Amino acid sequence: MIKEWKNEPVELSWVDQDTGYQCYARRSSIDSFWCGYVLIPKDHTAYGKPYESLDIDCHGGLTYSDIHSDKDLWQLGFDCAHCGDYIPNWPMISLDTSRVYRNLEFVKSECTSIAKQLKSMS
Repeated sequence: MIKEWKNEPVELSWVDQDTGYQCYARRSSIDSFWCGYVLIPKDHTAYGKPYESLDIDCHGGLTYSDIHSDKDLWQLGFDCAHCGDYIPNWPMISLDTSRVYRNLEFVKSECTSIAKQLKSMS
């Protein structure tokens, strides 16, 4: 397996063009798998709701919700550390060639999908 993650950044933020929502991707500081987040404004119906209560389709399902440092934004996120995912800094898992590395482009695509689903709820 090519160590694609070595050429990727540690973090990236952008605004989804179709929804106007802020998105960002960040690597786990220890394990190097990606997590992706979408930020929604205070007037959104999902603002303040726990991720478990939202019907959002994404890789592994939503795994995170919390207030953003900007108190007017709520963040919803997912991670790429599920069964079948290749996790760069887990040596034993790196021996399993059936696992799939979820790269930054994958995370961006999932964030876009989440943003669209959230937009349709607002």
